[in-house]
Amino acid sequence: MKVITNGENIYCKTEREAIELLAFLHKKGYKWGSNTSLLGHTNWEKNKKNTCYTINNNQVLYGNLKWIEAERYKKITVKEFMNMNGVGKRSLRL
Repeated sequence: MKVITNGENIYCKTEREAIELLAFLHKKGYKWGSNTSLLGHTNWEKNKKNTCYTINNNQVLYGNLKWIEAERYKKITVKEFMNMNGVGKRSLRL
């Protein structure tokens, strides 16, 4: 299993992917930067298909994919991230 690292930029092209990702990170003890639960609110609607989530010191931040790409930060998809962390397709239903 890969250790979740700071600065990990995870691209979610659908809200369903965002929900699955945030549920997984919630189970691992992560929270929003405001120290609130990741469950119940994805912040996906702000950037929609251009949504990226960044992991930073046990917190999750959200932003725009175009900014991540413009700054040349590495990004991975939700499927890539979940596969690296031992969560298979059957668990994700993606």
